[in-house]
Amino acid sequence: MAEAGAALDTVTAEVIRSAMETICFEMATYVSRTATTPILNQSNERNATILDARGRLAALSVGIPQFMLSSTLPVRFALEFLGDELYPGDVLVANDPYHGGGHLPDFNVFAPVFADGRLVLLASIQCHHGDTGGALAGGYNVFAKDIWSEGTRYPLLKIIEAGRERRDVVLTMRANNRLPGFVGDLRSQVGAAQLGARRLGDVIDAYGATTVEAAVDWTINDAHRRFAGEIEAWPDGRYEADVYVDADPAGHEDIHVHVAVTVEGDRLIVDFAGSDDRPEIQAWSTFGNTRGYTIAQLASLVDPSIPKNEGFFDCVELRVP
Repeated sequence: MAEAGAALDTVTAEVIRSAMETICFEMATYVSRTATTPILNQSNERNATILDARGRLAALSVGIPQFMLSSTLPVRFALEFLGDELYPGDVLVANDPYHGGGHLPDFNVFAPVFADGRLVLLASIQCHHGDTGGALAGGYNVFAKDIWSEGTRYPLLKIIEAGRERRDVVLTMRANNRLPGFVGDLRSQVGAAQLGARRLGDVIDAYGATTVEAAVDWTINDAHRRFAGEIEAWPDGRYEADVYVDADPAGHEDIHVHVAVTVEGDRLIVDFAGSDDRPEIQAWSTFGNTRGYTIAQLASLVDPSIPKNEGFFDCVELRVP
């Protein structure tokens, strides 16, 4: 095993990467086996990720596309907002679409992992819940004129602080949800995040924090290099497409999405300018959703063995009106 501070070899880097991906699968499976409502324990609408101390995506499990790639944004908001107010044993929850989530029902629960007195990694599990409060049950109010009518926003809450459950936070979240099984589902996510944090702690104990950090850097750089190589093999040029959705829930017809993809050497520009900008339509996509689905589609076009991590994002400039 590598010692902390030792030069990183490729085999060790790959072993650590594989360990992190296995931990993600274990976190996702934990939710499927312990959640209390069918939307979590049967539909498997969840995904687990691991991020580094800068909020960069390091590893993920298989799940729905935007969950694989949107968890970085709420975690980065937490790192920016809380700074040094993160502690060992913390677990945080967020569902605010304006801080990176897909929509209000998508709750992201994550736990920091510390070693040598510093933050090293974060274990994250994101799941779709059956209700979020708001004017109508189910988290889908197609008549909403603003997000407050859709449901309750939680930009960032500590549900566990330094290992102790915040009963006031649980009470508040329970009071803003119609489903009796909501807290059970939420605690399932908390347990999954804590499990991920423990497993990552074991990996850090085995290899040392410095080696694990170097392995994250290595796998992100490897993904970037390999994805950039795939792009470079594509013909340079500008490629455009249009799609029309028949109608939104309010009956507005022909919702237009336009995309222009520009290939420039080993870089991509994906530009959605020209898409429908009617203020009255009810078919908007949040930045987190758009980012997740865009990268997921690009990832499906290339060598599937390329690790899905921050290295993909670095190759793509995303322009979203």
